[in-house]
Amino acid sequence: MNKITFRDAYPVVHWDSDYFPDAKNRKIISGKNVAKKLFHLQRFAQGRVNENELVKMLAVRLNGRIDDELKVTRALLTSSIKRIKTEARLNSLPGLELDTQSEGFKTYEVTIESPVNPRIASFIRLFAQLDEISVQLKTQYISGMITKDEYKRIERDAAKPLRKLILDVHTMLKNFFQLEQVKNNKSAA
Repeated sequence: MNKITFRDAYPVVHWDSDYFPDAKNRKIISGKNVAKKLFHLQRFAQGRVNENELVKMLAVRLNGRIDDELKVTRALLTSSIKRIKTEARLNSLPGLELDTQSEGFKTYEVTIESPVNPRIASFIRLFAQLDEISVQLKTQYISGMITKDEYKRIERDAAKPLRKLILDVHTMLKNFFQLEQVKNNKSAA
């Protein structure tokens, strides 16, 4: 199985809502579950699961739509990273270097349970971008550039595109698999 290491807990909770046993985030749709469904969608698009051409065509179109959503979300997160880094450069104190290993940073290793194809790799990269945002903001907070409230607000706002993507893709995949199930039931009847 593949693994990815995050430097902040915030993206971990979005990837795997069960990572922290006592977390209150049980109702969050996790990126891990969406990745599993993306893998299954790819199998439908390649015709490996269902011989029905209509289902295959729908899977291919849905893959294209998800790719578009991934690109938009990646652009939004990249823009957030650039903005946060620019603000940090403008507000930094010359000569102040922080040791991120000793200043409250630790790492979290998560397992990628589904096989990784290019679409899933692109999806996982979004969580790495959120991790970069969280680390940048935490560094700014530790160095006194922003307050803890600002840090958490900016982090929450920066994560909105990813949370929206997770929800939207989950909904699209749920609808696809329900439709596929109905189509299979009609074919069997």
